[in-house]
Amino acid sequence: MNDLLITNARLIDGTGAPPRTPCSIRIRTGRIAEIERELPAAEESLLDVAGATVLPGLVDPHVHLQAVPGATFRGDNEDRLWQASLHHLRAYLACGVTTVLDAAISAPVLRRIRSHLDSGGVGPRFLALAPAFYPPDGYLDHNYLTDAWGPMWRPAGTPEDVSALFDEYEGISDTSASR
Repeated sequence: MNDLLITNARLIDGTGAPPRTPCSIRIRTGRIAEIERELPAAEESLLDVAGATVLPGLVDPHVHLQAVPGATFRGDNEDRLWQASLHHLRAYLACGVTTVLDAAISAPVLRRIRSHLDSGGVGPRFLALAPAFYPPDGYLDHNYLTDAWGPMWRPAGTPEDVSALFDEYEGISDTSASR
């Protein structure tokens, strides 16, 4: 990862302090190393942001990447769902969202997203809360989401069903956190 010196920034640091302007931010090996009013350039790349605002990455704590908006009505196939998911991952970063928490995602889709991100695919840090729980004949039953991904969801009518859903998450870790 290249080192970078950001100059002429308006920094909102997320602490509640007033914006710092002008501000220089030195990044070494992907981490903020120094923040000062002015920093001399070293051997890093230089980015003059001409007064643009710099702020910490945003977190979206409630996403459903598996449920692509409109997919049920359009009849999206699995490839179109996957392409939409990849687009959404890139869009989060473009909007400054660097971490998302998916509140209900099936293990196969979570594995596919993890594989994409771990192999260098573009997207935010992706955390998952748990599989979806719903009763038989309840919300999300009968392949509500899509024909392609709906079969990955199933009702949990017994404690054993709940345990089985969690067992499917075994071995899926957040390896993207180190990036």
